[in-house]
Amino acid sequence: MYLNWEGKTEKDKEKQLTGYSIDSGDTGYLRASIGMVRENTFLRALFPEKYWNNKTGKPMRYEFTEDKYRTLIKAGVVYLISVLTRKEVETNAARKQAEAGEKIFKMLKNVGIGEAVKSTDLDFRHAIMWLNSVWSFFELGMEKENSGLKPGIYISW
Repeated sequence: MYLNWEGKTEKDKEKQLTGYSIDSGDTGYLRASIGMVRENTFLRALFPEKYWNNKTGKPMRYEFTEDKYRTLIKAGVVYLISVLTRKEVETNAARKQAEAGEKIFKMLKNVGIGEAVKSTDLDFRHAIMWLNSVWSFFELGMEKENSGLKPGIYISW
């Protein structure tokens, strides 16, 4: 997931090229691979379906508000409880994410890539690191929002 805003420089874009880093939210890049079911369920609580189905290849405007920040806090608590208890959150979005992940894992296995790592393999420390990255991402979005730079997001598949 990439954060975009008016006046974004080439240097800002370069900072977002982090590979597979799960702790780069402060650059405007947020990592949640298809196998990170818990993490994607969490993100779907913040970013509505229209952002996930965006096929334009361009960022869509997203308003980073105080209300959405409160949703972030609530979703963060649920996420951490899910990690601690090793139980997935039961939602339609979680089921869809798990189904999509299983299809991709099968496809990878069929082409000989082998076993992919699922988020259940993340330990608590990595979960905290990832969640902190989400907070940094959101706070950067709020900073751009409060500066009138009209932030938007693009979810890369």
